[in-house]
Amino acid sequence: GKPEILLENVNGAVHMNAGVMTLENLSFNTLDGNIKMNGSYATLNEKEPDVDMNFNMTNLDIKKTAATFNTIDKIAPIASKCTGKFSTDMKFKAKLNDKMEPQMNTLTGGGHMQTKSVYVEGFEPLNPC
Repeated sequence: GKPEILLENVNGAVHMNAGVMTLENLSFNTLDGNIKMNGSYATLNEKEPDVDMNFNMTNLDIKKTAATFNTIDKIAPIASKCTGKFSTDMKFKAKLNDKMEPQMNTLTGGGHMQTKSVYVEGFEPLNPC
């Protein structure tokens, strides 16, 4: 399975009301960096919960992030072959499946990603012919 995720220096607020969990200015250190988030997790449809999140991630380890989150591996399979750190501001909405993973056909969002130095090794599409 995926590695456990350790959250350190957790701050912010979490509110529950009528099947909706709202995250307000939730921040924590993890994966060698920092994550700040706002958003909601709604279980109004228990079989397909909705997530609507805004993230600000700073200096996360690319390889560790890909190893921890299935969605990263599905969206950007090159990430597991990268060494380096990245920062991003991103938003996404999706319905979750019974494994708490985004249903890819419902995923919408966008954002900006920055990195200072990334090394890619062993990613087949980038190998010379």
